[in-house]
Amino acid sequence: MKTLIFAALGLGMLSAGDALAQYNHHHQPAARYRQADPVNRAMRDLQTIFSRARVDNHEANHFRRAIDELNDFQRRAARGRFDYGNLDRAIGNIADLAQADQLHPRDRAILREDLFNLRNFRSYAGRR
Repeated sequence: MKTLIFAALGLGMLSAGDALAQYNHHHQPAARYRQADPVNRAMRDLQTIFSRARVDNHEANHFRRAIDELNDFQRRAARGRFDYGNLDRAIGNIADLAQADQLHPRDRAILREDLFNLRNFRSYAGRR
């Protein structure tokens, strides 16, 4: 099941358009973000953590929903339609995962960093 999700996401990863490019141009504080926009980075982190984590069905659903919502956001953004509802729902699921005791503290820290960057992107993109 995880392999199918990751394969589908690998095919569906698209650039989220001009807003992401402008955001990345102005917000590159850490070296790990120089090569990816916050949405792609969060999706990769979610996929990596989900593939190695031992979580119950509840947390697994948060992973799946967050990945699906980010994928939907990117797909629509590539067509010029920024659906902030998708982004907000993804942020909510990542926020839940960032507090999940079932995840390794390192993984929770990565998700908190992604959450911070997605919220900053949301704030920046919302002003356009």
